Amino acid sequence: MKHQAKWNTVASSFLRRQSLVVASNNERQVLELVRRHNGASRAQLARWTSITNQSISRITADLIARGLCEFGEAMPAASKGPAALSVHLAPSAVYTIGVIVDDRCGFDRLDELRG
Repeated sequence: MKHQAKWNTVASSFLRRQSLVVASNNERQVLELVRRHNGASRAQLARWTSITNQSISRITADLIARGLCEFGEAMPAASKGPAALSVHLAPSAVYTIGVIVDDRCGFDRLDELRG
């Protein structure tokens, strides 16, 4: 029972506020693009997804607050104004586990979500 409480605490950190849903469709789309491109600015994410800048800012702020993403280095500015911060997957937020077992060998692998 002690371990069950620990897993519930870990799992709850990935849930959205007052919801049993881990990620909305827009959050999944943003996470996939950030993972695929190894980081992106919020402006890039808005262009690639056709989600408004305000929604991208809210989504990334929520993902950062939940520990799934983090801000990276400043990206070169495309025009006048401050440089945009890149959004990256948090390296220790999520792990994937793969196990293959057959009659001749066994193989396991643990990776960060970033790969």
